[in-house]
Amino acid sequence: MRNSIIIICLFITSILFSQTNKNLSDDEFLIVRNKTRSFFNTNSDSCLFYINQIEKSKEKIHLAFAKGAKGNLISKNGKIKEAVVLYDEASNIINFLPKNKFNIENSILIHIYGGNIYKNAKSFSNALDVYLKAKQFAISINDEIQIGMINLNIGNIYYEIGNYEKAIKIYRLVDATIDANKLNVTQEDYFSKKAFVNFNLGVCYEAYFAKNRDNFKLLDSAFFFYDKTIKLYSNDNLYFKMNSLKNIGNIHFYKNELQKAEENYLNAYSISKENNNNLIEYSSVYNLGLIYYEKKEYIKALHYFHNVDSLYNLQKNLGLSEYVDANFKQAKIYNILKDYKKSLLYSNIYLKNSDKINQIKNVNIIEVNKKVNNIETKNEIQKIIQDNNSKIVMNKVFIGVFILIFILLITLVINRFYTKKRFNEKIEKLIKEYEDNTSIDSNVKNETPTVISIDNENEILANFKNLIDKKEHLKSDFTQQSVAKKIKTNTTYLSNIVNKHYQKSFSNYLNELRINFVINEIITNSRYREYTTQAIAESAGFKNADSFTTSFKKKTGITPFQFINEVKKRKET
Repeated sequence: MRNSIIIICLFITSILFSQTNKNLSDDEFLIVRNKTRSFFNTNSDSCLFYINQIEKSKEKIHLAFAKGAKGNLISKNGKIKEAVVLYDEASNIINFLPKNKFNIENSILIHIYGGNIYKNAKSFSNALDVYLKAKQFAISINDEIQIGMINLNIGNIYYEIGNYEKAIKIYRLVDATIDANKLNVTQEDYFSKKAFVNFNLGVCYEAYFAKNRDNFKLLDSAFFFYDKTIKLYSNDNLYFKMNSLKNIGNIHFYKNELQKAEENYLNAYSISKENNNNLIEYSSVYNLGLIYYEKKEYIKALHYFHNVDSLYNLQKNLGLSEYVDANFKQAKIYNILKDYKKSLLYSNIYLKNSDKINQIKNVNIIEVNKKVNNIETKNEIQKIIQDNNSKIVMNKVFIGVFILIFILLITLVINRFYTKKRFNEKIEKLIKEYEDNTSIDSNVKNETPTVISIDNENEILANFKNLIDKKEHLKSDFTQQSVAKKIKTNTTYLSNIVNKHYQKSFSNYLNELRINFVINEIITNSRYREYTTQAIAESAGFKNADSFTTSFKKKTGITPFQFINEVKKRKET
């Protein structure tokens, strides 16, 4: 019934627009804009339909909104580059428009979409910059509601980097802001925003529990906010309803309340299938498979695990870990049912994909597969293959694979035994070196003068050191050419002076300064240790995480990830 209503509305809107084929008035634009926003999380096809209608308008602010909204929509499907281009185009348009209230209100939405695009790309530093730009616009027109929703997005960034306490604090402040401005918005808008905040609080508490498995009060808090979202605020917003039902199922599963978990997963599955939400459907069928597997209802479990395979093969951007674990469970079930040919088939699929699991971050499913150590699951598959050796010749290939894995594991254990002491000594030396501030010799060496005068040389050197003291070297545009220009010399003189006084090339000395800054921050700043590698790289002026990691390892002999982990261990003890 609901889908029929949506189709009818789309049909009528299509007729109206096709008949008029004229520029949209602002009032007409607002109607279509609100429809676009209402479908963002529930029906991407309907959302795209309304965006396409707005794109027909000749008004620049309408076109800018359409570009920003489309970028936000396609970024959810991994089309990040195209999305960034659309946001940049929208941003360029609004930069030259009059700063009246109508334009500012739409500029706020466009920059929020831009922040969402960068967040979907895991570029949290850029996302934060854009959200803050949107916030400045909202402050300029004193829009408390939008300020609150932008703060909510900023809270989401803290959630992404694992700072759950900070995220929860921001979410609660946003919730209070929404209540304080309840009379300034429609009831529908109020419920929508309350659903958004309460659902995010539930997600944050659930993720917080994943790091503190003994603290079941965190689960109780997550349940409270999910339940509140469903009962009070979700109304017709199926996105929050489906996700809340599924995540309450997660909570029951954590507590081993399988019957309640099953009921919630079935509800989420039913609604997601009816509304063509593949992501929720995929997660729900996987979780239902786990439920029936735990209950030893193997035929039902196979039904849902087969659905996992079908959905994954149709849409590869769904979670790989569910797909791999579903095939592992199917291999075990068919072995129990004595269908050895199918058991080997799913064993092969598992082996082919299991090593890819560490390349993804899964935030949408119950992490039940963590109950089983990866080595143990592979050993179970090996046992299945060995048991079936007399039945199917192909199993010899799998046995060879597992023997190779076993030898590799033994080799790794032996290698770790002999290298651990040297690794610890390297870490100790590195920490001590930087605690004593002896990592980089920044003292000027007294050498024979270069071809330029001593006064000029000293002036260039003093100006260069002044830039370093101001931490200008932590900016990505701090290059030999830009520095030479700033201190009014040429690159040849600058290069010679750096080589003379620091016995290093300009680029090597710059890398050492930056790496030294990072190491010092990691040792002294607990918050810095929680940053992503990309965020750390950007904070020190590196253009990307790869070049930063290469430079860090070249200087220290270890990766940034290894160093951060060792510092954390020492701080905890």
